[in-house]
Amino acid sequence: MVFIWCVLNIDHRMLRISKSSLRSLLFIHPRYFSAVPLDTPSSAGEMNVTRQNFASHFSDLQKDLQLPTCRFVAIDTEFTGLSPNELEREQYLDTLEERYRKVKLAGESFLISQFGLSTVHVDRKDNIQIRTWNFYIFPRPYSSLDERFLCQASSLQFLSEHGFDFNKFIGDGIPFVNLSKTSVMKKRLQRRINGLTKKNKNLHLSDDGVVFQQEVNQQLDQWIAGGAKKGEKLLVPTRNSFYSMIVHETVRVKASFLYAESVDSGVEVSYVSIKKKEELIAAKIWQMRKEMDEAIGFSKVIEVLSESKLPVVGHNALLDFVYVFHQFYQPLPETLAEFKTQLLELFPTIYDTKLITLRSPLSEKLKSTSLSSLFEYMRTNVKPEPKSLIPIEKQFDTYREALKTDATDNSKMLCHEAGFDAFMTAVCFLGILAHDAEGELSDQLVPKEGIAARMKVRLEELESVKNQLNLMISDQSVLDLKDAGQVINRDRVFHVSSTTKRRIQHVRMEDVFKSSKVQRIVRESDHDAFVVLREPTEVDEEIKTKLGLDIITYDEHVAAEAEKSRLKKVKDDHMLFNTISASQPSRSGVEIAAKEETTAWPSCIIS
Repeated sequence: MVFIWCVLNIDHRMLRISKSSLRSLLFIHPRYFSAVPLDTPSSAGEMNVTRQNFASHFSDLQKDLQLPTCRFVAIDTEFTGLSPNELEREQYLDTLEERYRKVKLAGESFLISQFGLSTVHVDRKDNIQIRTWNFYIFPRPYSSLDERFLCQASSLQFLSEHGFDFNKFIGDGIPFVNLSKTSVMKKRLQRRINGLTKKNKNLHLSDDGVVFQQEVNQQLDQWIAGGAKKGEKLLVPTRNSFYSMIVHETVRVKASFLYAESVDSGVEVSYVSIKKKEELIAAKIWQMRKEMDEAIGFSKVIEVLSESKLPVVGHNALLDFVYVFHQFYQPLPETLAEFKTQLLELFPTIYDTKLITLRSPLSEKLKSTSLSSLFEYMRTNVKPEPKSLIPIEKQFDTYREALKTDATDNSKMLCHEAGFDAFMTAVCFLGILAHDAEGELSDQLVPKEGIAARMKVRLEELESVKNQLNLMISDQSVLDLKDAGQVINRDRVFHVSSTTKRRIQHVRMEDVFKSSKVQRIVRESDHDAFVVLREPTEVDEEIKTKLGLDIITYDEHVAAEAEKSRLKKVKDDHMLFNTISASQPSRSGVEIAAKEETTAWPSCIIS
């Protein structure tokens, strides 16, 4: 049986998926597929990228993203935690702003420890290839920057159980600096470079500083007059960095044959030729630039990925994008609307394979919409197999070996390694494109215009699910990045409270709401709960009265709670005002009366 890579009329009903499933790719006739390198080969290869080999692999990745054969990129991340505390865990009826506040706090608290990236290529001969990088990431001190982050025990245990290398993470993780800080870093570096060759006109010394500079001048004069020769060095002890700067400035204006270098115990002054001094300064500048470039580190990957404007695909990827945004791009904004706008500035085109699968009839064929389950389905039903899409280089043998096992065997399958999960996400998205809007695989021949052209058409047909992310644990499954004013419609949500001793869990809600299926019950306490219905309905007033229930809409409940909070604040403010008044020194009755005639109540009390 011959199948091809093709999608028909993908609409708003299309697709639903998760982060661990995709087995076989039914895209193309075997004669159109080849595992040979693409037209413009990349030297990118080794899966695990650390600070030891990052420079060469970043160069390879940068070139890879610029190739005309690169169609989209899939990403995945692993992190040190999910929720800073129990109070910040997701709740089913969170508003969108409440949910954003929670994921924002998580993004600000935890660290991406591993980042997986797969580039998907289709060349002029319709060869398909997926290239993958697995980056270990760890912040390193640079200048005044010294990152702090939280770890969640369950998350670290999860990583350990799935073979995560903590030694490689901490010892060889690639450093990073938020891109929003790099412009300041570059300005500071330029000032340091200028300081190597130009006199500091803004150096203002205290009396102690003036005395110290005079002592340094005298020490240098004595050293030179005493017969100092080329190659010899003089150590000038200093008590802190400011005094070291005084030494550097003094040496700079003293003589062209002197060169100063900071060391642990102070500043080392060398007697050198002018040519040697120029070489030393050039080497110093090169080293300073290198250190800054290494400090920026992995953030450059996000920068070039953003500049590529390629579609970025994730699976159940809200947290991935929140963490990436805050860790590498810029601090998370205060509001969800700002985040949506700024995320699309970073990555203009985003797809979430879990959301797409959930909205497609394809979901009915899956055991679950987890990534491994979706991958298993694709690997079983779509040809050629994913292992055929991996480059032939030896360093990818571990992926080929992993693909010999069942996706449910997480240890051998490499599930939850960020690189392998990114690879599975890429395969899943290709598999989604191989299905039509009804969730069926296409049985057409390879299109005359070629796979790349057909892929472009199919991506256009996914417009309805573009820039939307899956929202877990919510009655709203979609976070629409294009809709800054998005709100959740909760017309089918009711607050039910018991006015008697009857516990709410003993109430059969299907009897209370006429002819309506109850989607979910969110219990708030033993005596009240939210009831989410699948469709609008009327309340059975007879049963409501019989059971002693008070039922109001979700919006009415929110308004009532807001009014309670307002009245409580008024009461608390009034009590505070009385407490302050009582603590003031006693005055005569005339003074108090006069004061009361001219003093208005604080606005916070009469509001």
